[in-house]
Amino acid sequence: MEANVFAAGMTDNYEYPAVKNPGAFVPLEPSLFGYERIKHAACGYRTSFFLTESDQLYCCGQNSSGELGNGTSVDYEPLSKNRTLIPHYGTIETILGGDTFTFFIMKDGTFWRCGSNNDGQLGAGSKSKLLVPEPVNPTPWGAHRVMKIAFGYYHSAVLVNNTVYISGKLSGSDTTHAYTKIADADQKMIGEIVDVSCGVFNTMVVNRRGHLYSIGQSVENASTSAWTRMNIDAPVSKIFCGSLSGIAITSQDEVYCWGDNGSGETGIPSSRVSNWTMNHDLCYKEITNVGIHTYQTIILTRSGQVLICGNNSNNQLGAVMETSQGVKRSTQLEELCRKFSNKTAFVTGGFQHMIVYFADGAMSKGKTYMIAMLRQASQSSELSDISFDFLNTL
Repeated sequence: MEANVFAAGMTDNYEYPAVKNPGAFVPLEPSLFGYERIKHAACGYRTSFFLTESDQLYCCGQNSSGELGNGTSVDYEPLSKNRTLIPHYGTIETILGGDTFTFFIMKDGTFWRCGSNNDGQLGAGSKSKLLVPEPVNPTPWGAHRVMKIAFGYYHSAVLVNNTVYISGKLSGSDTTHAYTKIADADQKMIGEIVDVSCGVFNTMVVNRRGHLYSIGQSVENASTSAWTRMNIDAPVSKIFCGSLSGIAITSQDEVYCWGDNGSGETGIPSSRVSNWTMNHDLCYKEITNVGIHTYQTIILTRSGQVLICGNNSNNQLGAVMETSQGVKRSTQLEELCRKFSNKTAFVTGGFQHMIVYFADGAMSKGKTYMIAMLRQASQSSELSDISFDFLNTL
């Protein structure tokens, strides 16, 4: 059995169980995971989670705030099996790793979370850390299915029923310790929300018409306490945020970038991109996934091209290159994409480590997404208004 998961970057804090290769992604051998393939992997700031095909959950890395969810707060832990305290690993759909906290989205559209909560970012009604994962109960959105969770360092946002609930500390907004729906006036102005992404100091949403709105730090590095429409003329289909930067993909396959860009994570060779700017090196590539994590980015395309840019101080991009050198192609990851051409490529990353893996799942995730959309549409009797975002299923 050959490995289907590959890692690069820092290993000093047990970020992943392998010896770092300064010029390449290294395979994480199946023997590490009971000779099973990995069907889902997720990185946090200095953590990694691996879910096998038989629903065994392995994790490793920083745990000083309880982000591994095993009931302890040991600073750093090597790879261990089935210690995260969730009743049934088979109910997990997606794992999302934050700065020092973790979210577990379940197949039924609910989620659990654990770890640091100093600013109320877990929406637990207090600022106490959660050493053991807990579900949101009761939910302010009732029985509606959670479609997406996004987060910065100090806040998180939940997309459900075409609106967004926010908890934590967000620049330009009131600090809350429980998930609070955006104001009715803001919802009316923005309209139905179909995507959300967060940076350290902002939250960005896309409405059904493709308009991009932001609250917190936005253009010109200013913070705004009001939701503001961003200056992108073409309809936006997806928004991806790193710590201090953002990448927007339009329905016309154009790519616009904005942010601090101190490490070149937007692929634009400039120290700062103060306003949304078209990145011609990324346009018309048929991008299927953007892994912009902290200050480095790996971009997957439908044709099999893999593009990398940003911080590479710990070789987390799996290549011998300097930071801030614009967009480069990763020959190793492109070779792996060809090798696993019958699988879907996924990318996840932390502070200074990145993981790329190849698994089934695009079909099942697409079915889950479409079923949720159909259920939502049937409840509102607006079947004719369904918009399927296939980019989100790849």
